[in-house]
Amino acid sequence: MIGLGVTGVLLLLTFVTGARAARAGGGPVQAILAHLLMLVIWMTGLTLVVVIQITVMTKRILRAIELAWKK
Repeated sequence: MIGLGVTGVLLLLTFVTGARAARAGGGPVQAILAHLLMLVIWMTGLTLVVVIQITVMTKRILRAIELAWKK
């Protein structure tokens, strides 16, 4: 959960940096790099969500198997 929070903060910071670069006219390269970094951070966040969901479901399935085995 901490990693997801850090990813969210990084995403917001990158979004602000990209918006500033686009408004200030810092050049298309800087804006493109900021947006590329934003996409990488977004994909990292989504990957973390998928990993967390897989972990939760695996624990539930293993617990259900354990309960069924004891009967």
